[in-house]
This record gives sequence, structure tokens and C-alpha cells, in this order.
Amino acid sequence: MKTKRLVIKQKIMATLVVIVMLVMVFSTLEYKRILADSNVLVNVEVSAGTLSMSTVTAFNLSGITVGTATNSKNNLLVVNAIDYRGTGAGWTVAMYASNFNIVNRATGTNNLSNAVAYITPGTLGNYNSASHTGIAVGAAGALSASRTLFNAGSTYGMGAYYLGNSEYNLVYNGNAALLAGFYNSTSTVTIV
Repeated sequence: MKTKRLVIKQKIMATLVVIVMLVMVFSTLEYKRILADSNVLVNVEVSAGTLSMSTVTAFNLSGITVGTATNSKNNLLVVNAIDYRGTGAGWTVAMYASNFNIVNRATGTNNLSNAVAYITPGTLGNYNSASHTGIAVGAAGALSASRTLFNAGSTYGMGAYYLGNSEYNLVYNGNAALLAGFYNSTSTVTIV
């Protein structure tokens, strides 16, 4: 009888050990399954950057001679437009020129109208592989009115772009009444 009890106790203990081991294995598997299915929410705040542009600060046109019709040309080199606002609001880079006024002259006043200054927008490029989609180069025309160089439509233009080698052209008709001297004009380039 004692032996039978001992055998029964051993079987019960063995069964309990097996059950405990099974519980441990399945609870570990369940724990791993829970870990595999867990989602972790990660938050980050992205702050808005700025809308900016840059270009050359000065350049010279080739000379003209009183009484001789000629075009005086130069390249505007590069105009940069950078939109790091993170809004996709779009932007326009435009240019306007003042009249060409004579400088460093003791007497007399004279000017060349800004209507004879023309811009032909150049070639569009980008930095950091920004997409050209939705970016348009403006049309050539006189700088007596604000002239679009290039622009980005709404939802486009997020990144850094440039317009290279825009041709600035002063068309002089040969007016013999023009005073000889050095003239300058201020061209204003804006981004909005």
C-alpha cells in the first residue's frame, strides 16, 4: 500500500511538474506574442523653416555709345528660392527695375526708362533632388512692371531651387540726346 501511495504521489508530482512546465512554456509564448503585437507611439515635433531667396548683389552691363542702337546684355547668374516652411503654400520670385539714372554728374539730369530693361528667365534647377513638378519659369519681358522669374504652385516648391543664367538686356535705341556718363538702376528681386 505504501508503495502504491508513493507511486501515486510520484505520478501526481510528475503530472504537476509537466503542467507547471507547460504553463511556463505557453505563458512565455504568449508573452512573446504580446511583445510582437505591441505598438509604440513615437511623437516628434517638426518646426517650420523659412521662405527665402538670394541672388547676386550687383553686375555690369556692357557699354553703349550715344547715337548707336545696341543691346547691352549680361547674365543674372543664379537666383535661389528656398522654401523650408513645410506648408506647401507655393511662392513666386519676381523682379522689377527702377529707371537707369545718371550718377556722378555735376549738372544735368537724364535717365534711361526701365521700359528698355528686359529679363529673359533662364534654366530651372534644384538642390537636394527637390522635385520640379509644379515649378514654372516665367516669360521674358520688360522690367518696367514686376516680372515673374519662376514660381511654385500650391502644394509644390517645397525645397531649394535655382534659376540660372537669366539674361538681363538693356535695349538702347540710339537716342542722340542721351547724356554720356555712368548710369545705374536698382533691380528688386522678391519672393512671396
